[in-house]
Amino acid sequence: MTELVLKIENNKDLQLLLKLVKRLGISVQQKKIITEQDQKQLKAIIEKGVVNSSFGDAATYQRAIRKDRKLPFRD
Repeated sequence: MTELVLKIENNKDLQLLLKLVKRLGISVQQKKIITEQDQKQLKAIIEKGVVNSSFGDAATYQRAIRKDRKLPFRD
């Protein structure tokens, strides 16, 4: 097996190559390259975070929602 890495900037060339690859029955794995600008935007979202005060106490929620079921040979 041979693995080949190609970097194609022109979308029309990529579409043409993908048609040929499909016709030849070759498996393809596409990966989108994240640009530096994309990384900055993602980092800003992560750093912003979320307000978690609206979630309340998880243990209280679990006690209110959970209902134990009857299990065989118990009690």
